[in-house]
Amino acid sequence: MKKLTFLLGFIMFSFTACSDDGEMGPPGPQGPPGEPGVNILGQTFGDLTERDFTYDAEFNLYAHFLEIPGNVEVFESDAILAYRLEVISDVETWHLLPKTIFFDDGRMIQYSFNHTSEDVEVVITGNFDLDELEDVYTQGQYFKFVVVPSDFVEESSVDISNYQEVMDALNL
Repeated sequence: MKKLTFLLGFIMFSFTACSDDGEMGPPGPQGPPGEPGVNILGQTFGDLTERDFTYDAEFNLYAHFLEIPGNVEVFESDAILAYRLEVISDVETWHLLPKTIFFDDGRMIQYSFNHTSEDVEVVITGNFDLDELEDVYTQGQYFKFVVVPSDFVEESSVDISNYQEVMDALNL
């Protein structure tokens, strides 16, 4: 019993003997440098002008070229995300390309794109003669483009298919 009382007394003394009233010691050595942070500078372009596609019978596709504005700098390592406006039940939604549209009769089309540091080409391909494609899919289309560093796309947990989430993450 005496050992138990002594042990409890020692433990209580240990907790009450600690205080921060003493002098502060010298600072410790500098730690190793940390990992460099990611500097993400995103840009956006797309002036919300109606875009009309041109049919290319030789390749059975529609194409539209858009020059990247001079105030937007695109590096070789950057990624460009492209979004197409769709109005569904009077609600405007931006869909990430590529976007495939299936028709009830088994036909399908796909909007896709490619880019350089100077321009973007949006194309419409399909599994039928696209010369028969309705104008609603080829005329008066709206697109937005977001230029993001490749680090952002690789390291971010942002859902890049959600236009607003990408814009918010890049503070655009």
